[in-house]
Amino acid sequence: MSQSQPGSPPDKDVFSAQETRKRNNQFARKSTGGQPPRKRVKSDDSELALEENEKPYFKPTYARKSTGGKAPPKPRLNSSQPSSSSHSSQTPPISASANAKMTTCGLCSYPPIPTPASSDEIPGFTTLCGHYFHYGCYMNKLLTTPFDLRKCCPTCSLIMTRNEVYWVQIESGGAWTNISQAVEDRFVLVRQAKQQIFLDMLNVRNLPIVIALLEDPEPVDVNLMTREGFTALHLRAMANDLAGVDLLLRHGANREIKSGVGLTALEYANQNNANQVVGRLMGPD
Repeated sequence: MSQSQPGSPPDKDVFSAQETRKRNNQFARKSTGGQPPRKRVKSDDSELALEENEKPYFKPTYARKSTGGKAPPKPRLNSSQPSSSSHSSQTPPISASANAKMTTCGLCSYPPIPTPASSDEIPGFTTLCGHYFHYGCYMNKLLTTPFDLRKCCPTCSLIMTRNEVYWVQIESGGAWTNISQAVEDRFVLVRQAKQQIFLDMLNVRNLPIVIALLEDPEPVDVNLMTREGFTALHLRAMANDLAGVDLLLRHGANREIKSGVGLTALEYANQNNANQVVGRLMGPD
C-alpha cells in the first residue's frame, strides 16, 4: 500500500479500512445501546469482565446460567429425614413396614418373590422393622442363629416379636400374619440336631463339645431317649465310658430311668463287666 503525501486526499485502500472499522463500531453501538460491547469469557469458571466504570463482581458462571445471575440456594435438611441425633435404635411401631420398599431379601440379596393368588404358601414377608426376607432364607437362618438372637431381625438386630409373637406382613399394606408356630417347628429341628450331635460327641468321647452343649443357654436334654429307647447314660454304661458317665451324672442324668427293654444304666454296666462304671453309678451324684 502506497503512502499518501501530507495535504493530499487519502488513498482508496486507507479509506476503505477506516470505513470498515467505523461500520463495525456503529454495528456494535446499535446492538448495545451506543455502548461498547462487553467482553465475553470462556465457558470455564473464570470471572465475567464488566464495563470499566463498574466494580468487578466475581461469581462463577454456572450460577449466572442456572439461576439468572443469582447464587444457587443452599440445600436444606429435609424434616422427614432423621438427624444424626435421632434414636435410630428405637423399635418401630407395628405399621412401620407399611411404607417400606425393600427391593431385595436381607439374606440372599435376591428380589422378592410374588405372592401366589391361590396358595397358602408364604414366599416372603416383611418384618416389623421393615426388612424383607424370603421365607426359606429366614427359616434356614434360624438353624444357625444363636439362642439369644432368635427374636432379632437378621439385618438390623431389632426385636421381631410383640408379646412373644412373630408378626410379619406378607403383602405390602396387607394384614399381619402370625408365623410363631412355623418358627417353633424350626426350633424343634434345631433341638433335634443338637441332640444328635450330643450323642455323637459322646460316642467319640469329645467331652469339650459335650460340655458346651450341656451348658448352652438352651442345653440339650441329658435324659432324652433315642428312638431305640436308650438314654445317653445307658449308652455310656454299655461302652464302659467312665468319664462320660461321670460327666452325665454331674449334669443331672437320671440313673433310675429304664430303657425300652426295662433295664437301667447300672444293669447294663453289670452285663458288660464295667466295674468302674458300676462303682460310679452306685456312688453319689
